[in-house]
Amino acid sequence: EVTVLLLEATNGDEDMLDMLLAHEYTHFIRRQILNKDIFEDSIGERFVTEGIASNYSREIVPNKKDSEYCIVSESTVDWVKNNINKIEQHMIKKINTPGLMSHYFYMFADTNATNMPTRTGYVYGYLKVREYLENNGLKIKDILGIDWRKVIDD
Repeated sequence: EVTVLLLEATNGDEDMLDMLLAHEYTHFIRRQILNKDIFEDSIGERFVTEGIASNYSREIVPNKKDSEYCIVSESTVDWVKNNINKIEQHMIKKINTPGLMSHYFYMFADTNATNMPTRTGYVYGYLKVREYLENNGLKIKDILGIDWRKVIDD
């Protein structure tokens, strides 16, 4: 069994390194708890997995912009916030499958085909998990093994 950590460039920024390590650590722990492929199981699982990871980065290094936790531009965060309903309508029939994975998570996704910015899945997951945490008074440690459906359906 192999664990691969994919780290973005930190350019010497210690906060960024702390956020990335926290992010990747939650992937490692969640995969151990659930004992499944958290990245390719379904887009619902991937939304929540990435949302948990990005929100743990927020717990470890507070007071950053949402875009920094999701490693996207601020315009992507704004787009997702303004188009939550569009995203949910787009993925509703495939949320239990790995279909559409490239549309939401891949850096080089075909944005013309989807009419969405790249990596919107990170932002959507981050916002859904943050909302779940805040609505239920929880921390990331409380939901590391949660079924993704509880977060998405909340």
